[in-house]
Amino acid sequence: MEPFKSTDDLHLDAAEASLKQGNLMAANSALNQVSPALRRHPDFLAVRFKVLAKAECWTECVAVAGAMAQIAPKASLGWLLRSHALHQLKQIRLALETLQPALEAFPDEIEIRQRLALYDCLLGDLNRAQQRLAETIQLAREQKCVDFWRQAILNEPGLMPLWPMLDSAAS
Repeated sequence: MEPFKSTDDLHLDAAEASLKQGNLMAANSALNQVSPALRRHPDFLAVRFKVLAKAECWTECVAVAGAMAQIAPKASLGWLLRSHALHQLKQIRLALETLQPALEAFPDEIEIRQRLALYDCLLGDLNRAQQRLAETIQLAREQKCVDFWRQAILNEPGLMPLWPMLDSAAS
């Protein structure tokens, strides 16, 4: 993959700064100044996704995240962002189906399991969601970050039906 040139880095940094200030037009303008050859770079696509997500352009987010998953297959971010965008589009079944293969590719990625539990829960498959949530907690325990993930689960309203089992799974 071709590295960013210093001017492209500046444009990417300017896009991120504009995004943090809430100026989507300036962020998009800065992204449009990045060399065309580098517009399929994962770093560029990640910032493009953030701009589109802030604008709630979820269909475009699906395409950008899909490109990220293809271009950087050894990184889970594209898979996760694509499923998030599909979730925002209320395409929960498709979010589940497109994220499921990532579980095999990234077996130690806790967020993938947590998202799959969420999608199962939203689709009404509480038994499968409970199983996935238990796997999420077990993996978090192994990675010594169970408190972080317990709080993340409690912050996700879509997992509310599973909250009662969380105390027993987390201990």
